[in-house]
Amino acid sequence: MSKLPDNTLIVVADRTSARLFRVNLAGETALLEQTEVLNPTPIEGVEDGDRPMTMDEAGFVRQIAERLYQDALRGDVEHLMLVADPHTLGQLRPLLHKEVQKRVVAELAKNHANSSRDDLEKLLVS
Repeated sequence: MSKLPDNTLIVVADRTSARLFRVNLAGETALLEQTEVLNPTPIEGVEDGDRPMTMDEAGFVRQIAERLYQDALRGDVEHLMLVADPHTLGQLRPLLHKEVQKRVVAELAKNHANSSRDDLEKLLVS
């Protein structure tokens, strides 16, 4: 993987969760620091078993896109890398606002949602 700019926000997502990391280039080695975990927000009054999983997945991908847009507007995202399984990445791309799209510096269409922080660090910033 090519070098990512310092402070790049990396979103590692699948259909049910997303982890946010920041690239920290301070010092001699690049590090990944996990900043947050996102989970689908349940819809009020709807039980988990009351709707198909595809609705949950689509809604969660929209939540990720909206969150990235809000972060971009606040100036919290200068560089962005998206890491997700091909299906989730394919759902996410068209939902990204232009303000977010112009910050994307890299994508990886592979499921690393269950990869450890250390494994992600070796793969993405070493």
